[in-house]
Amino acid sequence: MTAPQPFAHLAKPPKRESVLERSNNFRSNIGVSNGYSPWLNQVHHILPCALFKYARIEEAVNKDVAKATYCSDCLWITIWDINKAPNLIQLPLWGAYVKAYKALPTVRKGQPAPAIMPPAPIGAPNNLPCHDRDHLTKGGYSTEVRDWLTKNIWNALNVAQKKHKVDAKTIEGQLKAGEEEWKAELEVFRGDRFKGTIGAWVNRRNDPLWYEPFSMAAAPNPRSAP
Repeated sequence: MTAPQPFAHLAKPPKRESVLERSNNFRSNIGVSNGYSPWLNQVHHILPCALFKYARIEEAVNKDVAKATYCSDCLWITIWDINKAPNLIQLPLWGAYVKAYKALPTVRKGQPAPAIMPPAPIGAPNNLPCHDRDHLTKGGYSTEVRDWLTKNIWNALNVAQKKHKVDAKTIEGQLKAGEEEWKAELEVFRGDRFKGTIGAWVNRRNDPLWYEPFSMAAAPNPRSAP
């Protein structure tokens, strides 16, 4: 579904300032030419492209066409590119961990975990969630970011509209703040749960929450240990 025509009071240039669709070469913006090096991975848009489609914005604001149209118009005047490096991160696939960690020792069921965990194998991913774990699942990463966008940008834009205080630089700043916040979630917090990916893998026979560091979601779907 395409966005309705803009409100007359919001001055829009003839060409949209923002880039909201995935480009063909976005991986190269963080130095990845093929998307599968140094370990099996995919390049992830921190603020996902799908959430910026008009239909998804309309859905986020409870099918309020006026609100969704205004948000779409505000994005039109904002200089922000969804494919630039600040909005990208390399995330391993689950298979990358299986391949890299298979040589690590595994604590047998009922045995205590070692006080000191082994180091990550050379060239292996470490403490990063998997791009194919709870990215698009119900309540997963994309749902969380959708809710963040709704609270911090879509709803905020409509409050600002009533006060006539909307400007492109403010919207750009909000989007960049979102990039930083969610990148930190992925790089710093999610993959470091329960002693990180190595600790979780080594002790997966005993820790019922072993799967959490490998998941993109705050509340991961349970999984059986391999």
